[in-house]
Amino acid sequence: MNGERPTIAAVIPTRDRSAMALRALRSVLSQTLLPDELVVVDDGSSVPVTLPSDVREQDRVPVRLVRLDGAGPGAARNAGVAETSATLVAFLDDDDTWRPEKLERQAALLRTSPGSVAGVECGFDLWDDGRLVLRYVPAEHRDLYRTLLERPVLQPSTVLVRRAVLDDLGGFNPSLRRIEDWDLWLRLSERYTIAVLPEVLVDREHADVDPKLMLDSYRTAVELFETRIHALPHRERRRIEAVHSFMTGVLALDAGDARRARRELLAALRAKPSWPRPAAHLLRATVGDHVWHGARHVALAGRAAVLRAAGRDPSVRHW
Repeated sequence: MNGERPTIAAVIPTRDRSAMALRALRSVLSQTLLPDELVVVDDGSSVPVTLPSDVREQDRVPVRLVRLDGAGPGAARNAGVAETSATLVAFLDDDDTWRPEKLERQAALLRTSPGSVAGVECGFDLWDDGRLVLRYVPAEHRDLYRTLLERPVLQPSTVLVRRAVLDDLGGFNPSLRRIEDWDLWLRLSERYTIAVLPEVLVDREHADVDPKLMLDSYRTAVELFETRIHALPHRERRRIEAVHSFMTGVLALDAGDARRARRELLAALRAKPSWPRPAAHLLRATVGDHVWHGARHVALAGRAAVLRAAGRDPSVRHW
């Protein structure tokens, strides 16, 4: 970026989570490299978001509050971007927070990256009621496009992206209500690269989502990406199709649709016979959740003992 300091805009979409949004906002104002613009988009909260006096009166970063009428997360992020003029954009979901050096570390890497690099991704920790349950650190030499065809590894809060790229792609698809970010990152990865900062610089909160909504959203993603998946070489296509059948089966079980779950899990097993996880969840579909969770508890306890003996924390999964 020719050594010039870019301008940065931070965009926080929120709905009915005012306290979380303010916590996210304060993590932006605590950055070692402050953004030049900060926009909070209140997308139809039943009790409208208000900015406390200390936020309104601070003069380090101009903060704007935009109100929409339930337009959806994609439209809310697009509206936030439209309110800014910065050359770089960083999204922050209202239930996430940035660690203090997030923007500084990402901007420094992007400044030394070629113009073909659209942005920078970092890692995150996922917390559930104060307990660390998952750590994700992006692999530096992955094939992002193929990885995204398999699973939604990029999260909005972990990415600093060039505004020109967002404009080129037309932003988020406002008609998609839950997978709008997965769709955007996949479209981005078809034409650009994302630099990797293999550090955890974001904290995310686990959120319980209606299993039926999760199942419908996942099926929407699989259908949306179907043409791209079919264009892959046969072996890779079969592997990714197995993953999607497996995930659909697990979500169907969570949603109480055992018949659909068995159908999808059998498809995953046929596509990848050596993979044990579909077979394990087929057993769950047969014996029921009560027996399954009891057996799983015993198995996890044994795994935890092995990990502790090896000096590893058994409570943290690595994605």
